[in-house]
Amino acid sequence: MANHDPASESNPLFEFEQKVKKKARELVERSRNPQEGLEQYPSDARSMEKYLDEDRSDEVTMYFCDLARYEEGGVVAFCEWLTENCPSMLYGNHTMWIMMEEDGVDFEKIREVYLKVDYDISSVQKETVIEFNDTNTSDSNKNSSSTMEKIKVLLFISVCLSIPVLLISMEEGLI
Repeated sequence: MANHDPASESNPLFEFEQKVKKKARELVERSRNPQEGLEQYPSDARSMEKYLDEDRSDEVTMYFCDLARYEEGGVVAFCEWLTENCPSMLYGNHTMWIMMEEDGVDFEKIREVYLKVDYDISSVQKETVIEFNDTNTSDSNKNSSSTMEKIKVLLFISVCLSIPVLLISMEEGLI
C-alpha cells in the first residue's frame, strides 16, 4: 500500500477507516477470550484479522459488523458505538436489527437505537436474507418480485459500502 500523506489524516474518510479498523481489531481480540455462549476466535474473526493485516479496508468495512456480538455489552452496545462513530453503517442496516432480535432485545429498545441515526424502524419492513426457496414456490411471480426487490437493496448496500474504497483508491492514485 502507498504511504499515507500526513494531510490525509485530517481526511474524514481516512478517520472513518481508522475507527473501523480499530474497532475491528478490538472485536477480533475479544473473540479470542469471548463471553460465555460465543465461539472462541471464529472463522469470521480469523478472516477479519487477515483483512486487517493485509490492510484490505473494503473487506474490513464490509464484514466487521459480523463480529458485533463480541462487543462488550453485545450487539446493542456495538450499535451504540456505530451511532457515535459510523452512523451511516447503522442507518438501514437490517442485519443489526435481526441480530438484536435474535439476542432477545425488545422492539422498543431496537427502535430507540435506530432513532439515534434518524431511522424509524416502525415505518419500514425488515429485510431478511434471501432464501433459495423464495424463488421455487408455486406463487413464483409474487416471490420473484419480492426477491428482485431484495436483490436491489443488497446491491445498493454493496455499492454504498464500496464508495469509501473507491475514494481512497482515487486519493492514493491507484485508480
